[in-house]
Amino acid sequence: MSCCLVVPYLPLLAQNTDTLLWQGLERTYDIYLPAGYSASGKYPLVVSLHPGLSNSANHAAAARWQEVGDTANFISVYPNAIKPSALSPGGIWNAYEQPSAVDEMDDVGFLNTMLNVLTAQYSIDTCRMYLSGFSSGAMMTYRMACDFTHRFASIAPLSGGWAYGTDGFCDDGNCNGDPAGNCGWNMAYVNCQPDKRIPVIFMKGSLEQDNLPTCRGTTDSLNKIFWSNYLMCALPITDTVVVASKSVVRERYFDCADNTTFQFLTVLGNSHTWHQPATQMFWLFLRNQTACVCNVPATVVLNGNNMVCSNNGQVYTYSTNAVAGATYNWTITGGTIIAGQGSNEIQVIWNAGTEGVLQVSIAQ
Repeated sequence: MSCCLVVPYLPLLAQNTDTLLWQGLERTYDIYLPAGYSASGKYPLVVSLHPGLSNSANHAAAARWQEVGDTANFISVYPNAIKPSALSPGGIWNAYEQPSAVDEMDDVGFLNTMLNVLTAQYSIDTCRMYLSGFSSGAMMTYRMACDFTHRFASIAPLSGGWAYGTDGFCDDGNCNGDPAGNCGWNMAYVNCQPDKRIPVIFMKGSLEQDNLPTCRGTTDSLNKIFWSNYLMCALPITDTVVVASKSVVRERYFDCADNTTFQFLTVLGNSHTWHQPATQMFWLFLRNQTACVCNVPATVVLNGNNMVCSNNGQVYTYSTNAVAGATYNWTITGGTIIAGQGSNEIQVIWNAGTEGVLQVSIAQ
């Protein structure tokens, strides 16, 4: 018999709580916009899923993505799962379609619909949508990453996992949707079949134990095996850093396929909780990930006159590679850009008696 002490957090008030109707039920999610949010901008999105028998307010008070988002300029969203009973303190995510009071809840569909609504109502950079979650929320994070990988630039689960098979490769015979043998948690498994490779960062506490191998190891070590192999990473570089007064062992996998990367982090001395260094370390990783392929050419060609002998008031035109969806930033010394800044073609008047320099940077 084991006991756990739940320490309540002081809930933070959401800037907005939105509701959508899904499967005949009202599903809610809390939204925190960064300070200075403007509809004319484009903002990354972090969706964070609460642990089992909890809720969005408690999770927001623990994870505090919105505090980082205020300075890092991203939108934070905390959805709510469905309670298994009226007396339950909070909801449970239907990550595995396991036999329970929530087994008919289509949480995959709910979260996808929520993303559609969010991107329609708010100025969200759809190339930089990230998903995180704790415990049951981590399992749901993996479910979304397995089934709808293309929607996210990266995932950041914490202290929760997926049933990859007893060896982490889903080839032990229990990856066909049947319950694993000799497993006290009689749940039906859903295979992980991502539609692309995706950067992953995972964190656990050193005092957390893996589930029994006969339950196909739903946490911790098999995350490392599955994702480092699926991403085709080289051997990791391991070190220890101190973040938020906690020692964190980092196993960082580089040289992964498709420009992906994987990190497996262990907080020394921690058990099953939202680990203090998590939000900071997760964001430092996530902010560098994008779901969009950059089509900016490796070689930039400038077209136009490269020799002007005197200032005769003539307007000169310069252009460079046209890239769909790109923005162009031109810088000039010895002259003035009179038209076209931001596009791939500009017009310039040069000054007399001085050398002129024209440069362009392309971003997508």
